[in-house]
Amino acid sequence: MLWVAFEVLDQLIRFQFLTRLYAERLSTSENDRKSVARFYLRVGLVATTALTFAGIGSFVLGLSFTSTPPLEMSFAIISLAASYLIRIFTQIDLNLKRANGQLVTVAAISMFDALVAIVAGVSLTAIMGFPGLAHGLLVGSLVTFLAARLSRKISPKW
Repeated sequence: MLWVAFEVLDQLIRFQFLTRLYAERLSTSENDRKSVARFYLRVGLVATTALTFAGIGSFVLGLSFTSTPPLEMSFAIISLAASYLIRIFTQIDLNLKRANGQLVTVAAISMFDALVAIVAGVSLTAIMGFPGLAHGLLVGSLVTFLAARLSRKISPKW
């Protein structure tokens, strides 16, 4: 239930903000770093607020329906929220790359993201149980975000 709440929220935020960014990037030939930074700030504020409400709701529902201790549930929710916030910023970077025609780079990063999330999620779940999945997704999201940023440093096109 926790994963579903964050996944739905992630998809709604991604659809709303990232499709607008993609359309703006394609329609203008120049988009300076200041406007991109303002966009990151706006997405970050809205996403943080939405993820906070989803986290509180998931915590209350999680305590009602599971026997997971509250501290363990809190750390899992914080890891999951941070993971989705990082994924949102990674998707912004990937959409900027799509708008610039770097489709091979986007495909490579997306495949890398899936691989790292699966390996980290399965490994940490085997070690830690339920909270390990949330922590594994956080590790996967962070590694993918850093890979996307590194690819931008190697071939900056925007």
